[in-house]
Amino acid sequence: MPGSAFFAACIYTIILVTLSSGCGNAVKRMEQQAQTAGFRQLILTGDGFLHASYTNDANSGSSRLHVYIEGDGMPWLTRTRIATEPTSRHALILKLMMMDPEAALYLGRPCYNGMVDDRGCNPLVWTYQRYSQVVVDSMASALASYIKQGPERELVFIGHSGGGTLAMLLAARFTNTRAVVTIAGNLDTETWSDYHDYDPLSGSINPAESNALGSHIRQIHYTGTEDRNIRPEFIEPVISRQENASLTIIPGFDHQCCWQSIWPDVLRQINTL
Repeated sequence: MPGSAFFAACIYTIILVTLSSGCGNAVKRMEQQAQTAGFRQLILTGDGFLHASYTNDANSGSSRLHVYIEGDGMPWLTRTRIATEPTSRHALILKLMMMDPEAALYLGRPCYNGMVDDRGCNPLVWTYQRYSQVVVDSMASALASYIKQGPERELVFIGHSGGGTLAMLLAARFTNTRAVVTIAGNLDTETWSDYHDYDPLSGSINPAESNALGSHIRQIHYTGTEDRNIRPEFIEPVISRQENASLTIIPGFDHQCCWQSIWPDVLRQINTL
């Protein structure tokens, strides 16, 4: 019936508008959380993109810098509709950085955190090319510009989900990388997309097909038994091909919960490296 079809279309439109609005609110929520934590916002210039980032300005004399990288957020509203604002609504990595007393930088991804209108941005950047050479190059350039402003320090890359993908790819770019820590890291993007019946991330780099990181880089990977997004069995084969790497599978944890509860212990482990 035409009336029923019109009603259904209206409801569908309202849902999409609500979802899109929620993504816009994600940027404001992140800014408020960062401000409450006392973080200072930085707009770092990368290679073709600007990166909205945050620093905790802690321990400026520290010999290490913890580089936090957020997950993919919401690149898609539905399987067929691309989001207009991909910023994470949960920002788990930002919450973990709030617990870190060491010098830390929340390194923004291209087009995230309110930068969707940046001149280099288009939907491919946060969908199919989210881990592309262009993205990695720009993040590496932004990070390099930041670390030049302070003392020479070892780098510890810390990433959640797709942020773990980028942590692995960025770690290989810096000779002063000391460690990589991932939480539910998407370390084999092909296996992940096949499992969920997603389109392949054409244009992106797959860590599973990249060279193993050097043995001088300590890798600590975590995942949860209840994670339905990135299963432990996606990660295990990748870790087995790496040097100086370990995988810890935590019972009861899923993709978002309950990583804050163990983060103080993880930070203590990082400090012993």
